[in-house]
Amino acid sequence: MTKILLVEDDPDVRQNLHDLLEAESFDVRIAKNGKEGLTVAYEVVPDLILCDVMMPEMDGHEFYKRLSQDTQMASIPFVFLTAKADPTDQREAMDMGVDDYLTKPFTRERLLHAIETRLSKSNKISTNYNQQFDELRTTIAVSLPHELRTPLTGIMGFSEYLLDNIETTSREEIVEFLTMINNSAQRLNRLIENYITYSELQIKQYDAERMKHIVNVNLSLVEYLIQIAKTVAYEFDRDEDLEIDIDDVDIAVSQKDLQKVCEELLSNAFRFSQKGQKVHLSSKEKGDFVEISIRDHGIGMETSKIRSLGGFVQLDRDKNEQQGSGLGFTIAKQLVELMGGSLKVDSKPNYGTTVTFRLPVKPASSAE
Repeated sequence: MTKILLVEDDPDVRQNLHDLLEAESFDVRIAKNGKEGLTVAYEVVPDLILCDVMMPEMDGHEFYKRLSQDTQMASIPFVFLTAKADPTDQREAMDMGVDDYLTKPFTRERLLHAIETRLSKSNKISTNYNQQFDELRTTIAVSLPHELRTPLTGIMGFSEYLLDNIETTSREEIVEFLTMINNSAQRLNRLIENYITYSELQIKQYDAERMKHIVNVNLSLVEYLIQIAKTVAYEFDRDEDLEIDIDDVDIAVSQKDLQKVCEELLSNAFRFSQKGQKVHLSSKEKGDFVEISIRDHGIGMETSKIRSLGGFVQLDRDKNEQQGSGLGFTIAKQLVELMGGSLKVDSKPNYGTTVTFRLPVKPASSAE
């Protein structure tokens, strides 16, 4: 049964609305003011809240603000019931984030319509969230074992061969096998780090105190980006495919997070293009931001599929053999946003992809 919390200080209005809603088969809980409403709300966690604005002890605005500070309560549909018909009051309520605003007196039909509309919208959001969660859970269940097993198989296979044939294996072969083991181990380590980073971003979203300590305002963009780009290109044996055009500027961001962003986006550029196809890294200072672009000439993607980019999502895997969990782009995007920037993707099938992200430059006051 749908639970509705009714917060109303007028006893006659409260009783009339209680009887009306119960007649419509709602489970109605009541409170006389916002202070009492907070207690009842946390006791029952209602599906919808109807609340008067002018009340003693705690008015409707303060009651709504208190609930909005709690992530669990903030998603509950909230409807103000008030005698204040001034458009300014209604605009203020909507600016606060309430879902609807009914001016007293209102008809039974209007009240029920508002309730039905808000509950329907809430149900759709909940259904969509559950579907996305189910898809994510299914994708993780499918991708995680495969992605972990692939490098682990290489480590186990090459090491077992060496153990069984160490006496007959030449020094050159031993070096070759150990290199393969090391490459597989590094891939496995990076995969695990990405899962940990992704989980941290989803759950903690980096607290403000951490962000204060990780910002490096003396970071030289040219020197740092060239070093990262050359390292990634070397890992893919694509040194000759890398082209760099960078404006030097000091930026006020986390050195560690910038490295992670560039590594993931550059790796994607090399991974989804072929040897001999150029990968361009460029940057331009634009006012208070520096704009960094990574462009490849690889397989690209359709515009509709750009919106599907996200954690654990790999596009057209049946057509394009890929390695990795698909987390790199999501991690890069979230880190850019946490550093105060933004990221966009432009792509076209068979013509390549350009990822552009903006980051804040060092404030002038920090120069000293």
